[in-house]
Amino acid sequence: MRIRIRFAKTNAMRFTGHLDLFRTWERTIRRAGLPLAYSQGFNPHPKMALACALPLGFTSEAEMIDIWLETESNLNEVRGALEKAAPPGIQVQALEAVDAHLPALQTVVDSAEYELT
Repeated sequence: MRIRIRFAKTNAMRFTGHLDLFRTWERTIRRAGLPLAYSQGFNPHPKMALACALPLGFTSEAEMIDIWLETESNLNEVRGALEKAAPPGIQVQALEAVDAHLPALQTVVDSAEYELT
């Protein structure tokens, strides 16, 4: 099951880099007790994909990540588990089940809007 998560990265996670954000999501999913799918082979990796790398020091109101779960799950239960397990600075906004055969999330994002203060 492929789930697309829209989330906000707030001030508490502002200075967390792209790779650390990826690891944070992996830990959050593990803490939530969700059956995260892993790639096959000698060195398995979690099946997750962040849409875009956000520059260090930036916050965001509309980040996206795709995760693959080994089993079908109720989206309301998944969202509740993720919200409880998420660290300060990550706010889950929306979840949707998407077809596993859709293009990669990185190719779907057309643009980004930045606001400087």
